Amino acid sequence: MLQVQAQHLSKIFKVFDITIVITAFILSKWLHDFLEHIPFTHTTAILKSNLLELFIYMVVWLYISSEWKVYYSKRIANIYDEFLIIMKASFICFVSILLSSLVLKSQKTQIAHLVLFFVVSSIFLISFRLFLRTTLRYVRSKGYDFKNMIIIGKNSRSALLVNKLREEEEYGIKTIGYVDEPYESGDNINFPSSVKYLGKLSSLKSILNNNIIDEVFIALPVKSFYDKIEDIIVICSERGIVVRIVSDVFLLNHTKNSIDLLGNIPLINISLGPEDTFKLFIKRYIDISLSCLLLILMLPVFVVIFILIKIDSKGPVLFIQERISCNNRRFKLLKFRTMISNAEDIKSELIKMNEMSGPVFKIKNDPRITKVGKFLRRFSLDETPQLYNVLKGEMSLVGPRPPLQDEVEKYSWKQRRRLSVKPGITGLWQVSGRNTLPFEEWIELDLEYIDNWSLGMDLKIILQTIYIVLSQKGAM
Repeated sequence: MLQVQAQHLSKIFKVFDITIVITAFILSKWLHDFLEHIPFTHTTAILKSNLLELFIYMVVWLYISSEWKVYYSKRIANIYDEFLIIMKASFICFVSILLSSLVLKSQKTQIAHLVLFFVVSSIFLISFRLFLRTTLRYVRSKGYDFKNMIIIGKNSRSALLVNKLREEEEYGIKTIGYVDEPYESGDNINFPSSVKYLGKLSSLKSILNNNIIDEVFIALPVKSFYDKIEDIIVICSERGIVVRIVSDVFLLNHTKNSIDLLGNIPLINISLGPEDTFKLFIKRYIDISLSCLLLILMLPVFVVIFILIKIDSKGPVLFIQERISCNNRRFKLLKFRTMISNAEDIKSELIKMNEMSGPVFKIKNDPRITKVGKFLRRFSLDETPQLYNVLKGEMSLVGPRPPLQDEVEKYSWKQRRRLSVKPGITGLWQVSGRNTLPFEEWIELDLEYIDNWSLGMDLKIILQTIYIVLSQKGAM
């Protein structure tokens, strides 16, 4: 019954999407004509003259939506993942229309209109899903559109899940009871009074027959109950009941687990770094946009710095040094030269004057720094060529500072985790004390950034960096 209902809903959503796409196509055409000062085109004329483009879009969209499970239930799915799928699918449809028009040499196709169509249709499709999610959350908060679930296994994991579903009703899942062996039921685990004990594992078939159950959540330890879990899956699949496994296999502190499909092979992903593809996409978009803008705006400043460095001391304007990036990748970091040309050659003579702990070399009054170099360092202008490294994708605006190879070789095994993300021009340690912090605290701040990363945190760090640079705090 539920599968038939899901199929009907899927067809309804497809009709809605097709209607949205056609509406977006017409509106984008009117917008295009308005911007180009072209006389108004009637709706019928738009549809007749663009039937091929719309047909290609619909075919590609329906194929991709089927392959990517766009119309599967998103009751407990991440909203950002759904939005990213919509954007990807819309872009592929846009490219398909564009390529087909080029192959067929269609004279009616206007690229500007297609670009507007991609933007408008993506906004409309995402807005529809946002509206749908908001509406369903409201409906579920009033006690409607719930699915009944039973949980198998009474333990700390199942208790956590039950309480989570109870607190966040927008998921629309109600726990009606649990199944477990009497000797496995821990007395110290407390379920809400509404979650009743339904029976043993051996009684699962009769429990499913005698209760209204839409989904089964399995919270048994996989290593100890592998065979029984397999039996439960078989029993539920024969009845067409959805099975979800509460997985904490190899779960460690700060790890993030997710599941991917490689063809038909399910893969469990375990990661300690940022994994949200949509947010990482936005981070990269911000990196590209800001680095491009700043490189253009600062071009006159770069010319002045170039001249000052040439007048002040002999040697190249840029200091190029090999650094270590994400997962041991090597890249050439760019800086304006702030030291005498043979600074690296006499570094060994100054090693005793190092004022930083750990495998980092810093001297407050480094004798190798030139007069112009002191000025550049005071306002962190020496770092600005790294905007090019950001544009190339070797660095990010925000992240741990890129270390030297000889520094990395002195890291402990756990400290090397700071290499699991792209390095940045600025980071959490710079706005928390910069060069006044000992190496151990520096590393802890980098790991804290990796574990708690968000777009909001990046924005906060960028704003704090601007303040610190202008106030000249902690520069070395």
